[in-house]
Amino acid sequence: MMRIDNSKICPILSAKIMSQSLEELPVIVQLTNKNLELEKGIKSLSTKVKTSLPLINGIACNLTTNTIYRLASSPDIEYISFDSKVFTQLDIASSSIKANYPHNLSYSGRGVTVAVIDTGVAPHQDLTRPNNRIVGFKDFINDKTSPYDDNGHGTHVAGIIASNGYSSQRKYTGIAPQSNILAIKALDSEGSGSTSNIISAISYIVNTKDTYGTKVINLSIGSPANNSCRNDPLCKAVVEAMNRGIIVVAAAGNSGPNNGTILSPGINPNVITVGA
Repeated sequence: MMRIDNSKICPILSAKIMSQSLEELPVIVQLTNKNLELEKGIKSLSTKVKTSLPLINGIACNLTTNTIYRLASSPDIEYISFDSKVFTQLDIASSSIKANYPHNLSYSGRGVTVAVIDTGVAPHQDLTRPNNRIVGFKDFINDKTSPYDDNGHGTHVAGIIASNGYSSQRKYTGIAPQSNILAIKALDSEGSGSTSNIISAISYIVNTKDTYGTKVINLSIGSPANNSCRNDPLCKAVVEAMNRGIIVVAAAGNSGPNNGTILSPGINPNVITVGA
């Protein structure tokens, strides 16, 4: 069996390679420096190129185990991660965190757009009446152009953030009831998606932040943290968003409170990580 240099390969990917259960694996390859020729070379070796990830100088693609070995030995490759599944996580309501106190001080989220990366957002009355506050929508799953949610989790999350209580005579309001929502569908109807899709969503938010006035990204989702934060591709993506002035809020996950149970990107020390 060929020896593997694990220093550039994430633990999950190493385990899958060693088990030899799959000859072709979905991966995220991070380059040491921007190199268009190298990118072309990797794409030519790939059995399926999913997308480029310029935010982290990476490529999401399918590679055979032999190609992974070859790339890991190159000084031009920084890290290779398994393109892990990302899942929805549990959320809490505004009453649990005493959101009525800042409301009483007139903090309502007016003028702030929160990007919700999730299963989508349905045009519920609490978000669209009397004025439509779903200011944008991007679909990385089905490429639709009008807001929808075929799971419900994303709408639930958006309601916790920005519901104005229109349909309940203001009884059920969110944390920031006058804020706007940029709805990003990056998870499917089962509430799961790929890490590379989430990174693409973050890139879209960064690139359109001035268009929509986006100040916050909400990620009530997560993936098991199997890389160090320094190498984790999702952690690197949120760092780039924060470097561009966007606050990132992420779920700790549903598996606590033991050590090692916080999900990525919540493991990033600069993210606002929320436990249920």
